[in-house]
Amino acid sequence: MTTTVLEVLADFCFLFGDPADEGLALPDKLYRVDVEFSGNKNGRVTIICDPSLAEFIYQNLMDDESTEFGKEDAIREFGNVLTGNILARVYGEDKLFNLKPPLLSCQRLNDSSEAEEGFYRFVVDGVFLGVKLYENEDIAG
Repeated sequence: MTTTVLEVLADFCFLFGDPADEGLALPDKLYRVDVEFSGNKNGRVTIICDPSLAEFIYQNLMDDESTEFGKEDAIREFGNVLTGNILARVYGEDKLFNLKPPLLSCQRLNDSSEAEEGFYRFVVDGVFLGVKLYENEDIAG
């Protein structure tokens, strides 16, 4: 998972990050992106991050002429790309999955107790990023 996240950050977002230790202080406000998937497996990928990361991604993806695409769209698109790459790495590139549109929410740290549990944690340009794959039962038999 770590390699996949760092590759997508570099290749898609032109950002570089490093794994973070458990002692990293989390911001008071977090963006949360959930991308649900179905196919041979059902589940979701959840991304939690400092809102500044959405701005960094937006600035790196958009030119000055773009007016209809905002930082919320940029972090959602990052969620789509990252989910596709995680699924290919975990289950194999020959597997097909349907992705639902990413859901974006904003939450305070005290509303996000799961921010401490089981997330792969990164520091990207000095800000927090957490990624977690939730898997449901195998539906293909």
